[in-house]
Amino acid sequence: SSSSSSSSYSSSSSPLVVPPRSRSVPFIISRPAQTPKRAQLLEARRHTCTFIEHRGEDKRFQDIGFKPDRQTSPPQPGTWQSIRMADAKSAEDGVTVQAIIFDLDGTLIDYEEASRRAMCDVVGKHGKTVDWKLHSTLLGRKMHDVGQRVVDALDLKSIYTADSFVKVYYERMGELYSGIKPMDGVLDVLNAFKDKGLPMAIATSSYTESYNKKMKFHKDIEAFVELHVCGDDPKVKKGKPAPDIFLAAKARLEKIVGKLEPSKIIVFEDSPFGLEGAYAAGMMGVALPDKRIDHSIAGTDFSKATWVCKDGIKEFLKEIPKLKVEKPGPSV
Repeated sequence: SSSSSSSSYSSSSSPLVVPPRSRSVPFIISRPAQTPKRAQLLEARRHTCTFIEHRGEDKRFQDIGFKPDRQTSPPQPGTWQSIRMADAKSAEDGVTVQAIIFDLDGTLIDYEEASRRAMCDVVGKHGKTVDWKLHSTLLGRKMHDVGQRVVDALDLKSIYTADSFVKVYYERMGELYSGIKPMDGVLDVLNAFKDKGLPMAIATSSYTESYNKKMKFHKDIEAFVELHVCGDDPKVKKGKPAPDIFLAAKARLEKIVGKLEPSKIIVFEDSPFGLEGAYAAGMMGVALPDKRIDHSIAGTDFSKATWVCKDGIKEFLKEIPKLKVEKPGPSV
């Protein structure tokens, strides 16, 4: 009961024994010197928790000064109440940020449905289709790689090369650009970052010609960013998930705003492959999983993301006030 728990945490100098609720072997936690941090934790436990979950030599115990005297078998699920201990600074403490980099398609504009439609129109002439499962493997990749994957997956090698498929695909996409809408909440997010004084850039796998055509209809978005880097840029030797495009965007931002630390740059991506590239560049990642995409297939893993916004980029609005803005260093 809660009363027995309170007595167990008394201020006596004897070892602190945590009684099990079942017949499990009890374990003893050594009592370190009293500190304000420990006193605060014990007080919280008196009000919120009866028993402590056994974690052996878990670092989280070490951080607050607890060291189990001996190992025991962990309790069976449901037999112990547990308390979660912070192993990282809380969100309220904020994250230090110097700059923002956005992917474009599926992140700032709702490109994916139009893209899949264009591919289906091209391959449909040959009795094929591009379903969402196949489309899921294409997100964030350089267009040559996209063409190669489609041609290989649909056995169209006798009809198209990777580059000839991309050419026909872009011809069809040119008819669809005007109907592509901004993602919900994008302008609000961009305004919030602008108000914070954070420099922004776009890093997209799209070729420059395609970027220019689609952004004719999104000048309001483009007005917020300092620059863009496309997938056919000479500095992008390898496409996502390689870090090239993010490192190129960082280098060009530095020429405008000053020295940036990769660990203080946030990358927004709807593609797991794009997020892998951001992590490889040493940057933080915001995952924007498209609900239409099959993220269960191999390679679509958002588990490493710093943030995951399941309801789209607008969900990040509540995080922006918590960010700590740091000015870039001296110009490079």
